[in-house]
Amino acid sequence: MTHDELVERAVKWLKSTGRCGVAVPELVTYCDESPDAIGWRSEGQICVLIECKASRSDFLSDKKKFFRKHPEEGVGNKRYFMTPPGLIDPKELPENWGLLEVNSKQVRKVRESGDHCIGWENYKSMRMMYSLLRRTAKRGDLVKCLAKKWGGDFDSEITAPEKDLPRHKSIDHMAGSMTADILRARDEKGQ
Repeated sequence: MTHDELVERAVKWLKSTGRCGVAVPELVTYCDESPDAIGWRSEGQICVLIECKASRSDFLSDKKKFFRKHPEEGVGNKRYFMTPPGLIDPKELPENWGLLEVNSKQVRKVRESGDHCIGWENYKSMRMMYSLLRRTAKRGDLVKCLAKKWGGDFDSEITAPEKDLPRHKSIDHMAGSMTADILRARDEKGQ
């Protein structure tokens, strides 16, 4: 199985079994870490990172990365390696990392991830999500998610499940910045 095939499977796993509403491959942002696959869950501030390893040498070289030597600086509340079966012995995993093994038919969780970056420490994951949303807004695609009166596809400004989500000051600040970007883009297009 190639690295790209593993990354595809990782994104699919994040969206299904990993319960992530948003999952993307190889997200590159101004954060120093670029995970192979990353996703965010809607229930609280949960971010799941997956590093895909198609070969043993790739796994061994991963240990040299800054974020493996300093895990407190990394991204993701939950962190996994995804590999073909038998590539990694669970005893070789960094502390609190999980292991997912992939064959042609399924993804098997060999070891659950422990918790990383709880609470405010998770700000890097939130910065990655903001970067993704900001780029989506700049391209005009975020507008499709808005209420019709703002040029979007929806009759109401917020969907029922999102009404009850707790608000967070930094999320409100990011949403305000994105709204300003959206309105600026709308004005530039003459809408």
